Amino acid sequence: ASTKSVEVGFDTDRHTWSEKIEPLDTPYYFATFKAPSGETRVELYYGVAVAQLTDEAKNQNTNVTLEKGFALQNREWRPVHRIDRQVKLQSSGHPQIINGMYLDIFRYTAPPDSYQVSFYARQVEVAPNRLGGYNFSERLRDYNSPKLLVSDLLLAFSIEPAAREDLFTRRDLRLVPNPHRSFDRQKPVSLYFEIYNLSLDPEGKSAFTIEYTVQLVEKKKSTLGKIGGVFGGGTKSKISLSAEHEGESATAIETIGLDLSKAEAGEFELTVTVTDRHNKTEAKTTSKLWLY
Repeated sequence: ASTKSVEVGFDTDRHTWSEKIEPLDTPYYFATFKAPSGETRVELYYGVAVAQLTDEAKNQNTNVTLEKGFALQNREWRPVHRIDRQVKLQSSGHPQIINGMYLDIFRYTAPPDSYQVSFYARQVEVAPNRLGGYNFSERLRDYNSPKLLVSDLLLAFSIEPAAREDLFTRRDLRLVPNPHRSFDRQKPVSLYFEIYNLSLDPEGKSAFTIEYTVQLVEKKKSTLGKIGGVFGGGTKSKISLSAEHEGESATAIETIGLDLSKAEAGEFELTVTVTDRHNKTEAKTTSKLWLY
């Protein structure tokens, strides 16, 4: 999105930006989950490469001031939620700097509907200022249904038990999002998602199967052939791995690290399909990802 788009979403008396602005690359993606009271939990993950904020060759700007903001507006462009903050960064010492990126999450809970979503990140106290952000339309998923449902996918750099509460903590897990959704093939692709409305048997047990399918967006036989060894099945155009699960709740929290080390570089579509073995219903969710 252009600087103009960001200005439309965040044009107030407080923000008067210089005409000379350098772009900041701010990769992001957007995910939703079921929230209490019939609402939808919005999570926007984005990152800024620290190398963009510092001039290491001249050893300048190791202390950085980053202004950031997020806004949600309804279909009539009336504000629903807005947040503006500043954060002081030391290029090597901030807990949100991971893998060379300043990682951040904007969270909000809203009724399912169509919204205009805007966010920005702006480096101040430099000349010229550096600015990145996006403005886009999004319809929040409606999780108010008794049917089997699967949340969006959170693709992460890492998923591990949370030693303490911080920005990346969710359900006692530390989930560090990968806003690029781009992964080194020699490392597992970490994935988090939630399943809702599983049926229970008379003993209060759920039984369900999860199938993970990875497919090239642009099909290349050589790549698909190599992936087949990772997943242990499938055809040249579709390779999948499935696993059976049981639980004691109608909601399931799932994490996995997918080994794609034998795949070639490329753009893929990941599909997660959940089948409730009690009532034979099915639900699925998808995400793009890139391997290098």
